[in-house]
Amino acid sequence: MPQAWPRLRLAVTAVLLGGVSFWLPLTIAEWVTKRELGFAVGLILPFVTQVAVYFVVARRWKPGAPSLALFMCLGVYVLGPLFMEIGYTALQGGFAEYRGWHDMLFLLLLSVPPLALEYAGPQAIPMILSSAVMLLSYFRFERRRVPHSSNSKGAGARL
Repeated sequence: MPQAWPRLRLAVTAVLLGGVSFWLPLTIAEWVTKRELGFAVGLILPFVTQVAVYFVVARRWKPGAPSLALFMCLGVYVLGPLFMEIGYTALQGGFAEYRGWHDMLFLLLLSVPPLALEYAGPQAIPMILSSAVMLLSYFRFERRRVPHSSNSKGAGARL
């Protein structure tokens, strides 16, 4: 197995953790209530769950692995349009209104981070807050982590 595969797998895992921990609670709440969530719930719920998942997983994250905070932040934007459409489907929108492949291509295009933020509407506020906390977590907790390298016998470079 090439050397890059374990790092790629960890990066993809962090992206999935970030997106799912942020969007899944909102999506479930929309499906259960069958209505749009209030501003306070929509603001607090995704932000708190993602930050909680970050601090739980960060304790077990391997030194020298890709940045958990940065890839979790990316996951919010990459998976956001998909989860938003799933949530809107509960409200008779989203996938219920899709009529062809061009709609799927539009969803794929929205996975580009700046476009995802534009599409998010009121969810842009928790997305920005979460991004700020993930960036601060990176600079506060991860940037100075020293990876363990088998080639350097314990010495490592700064991330």
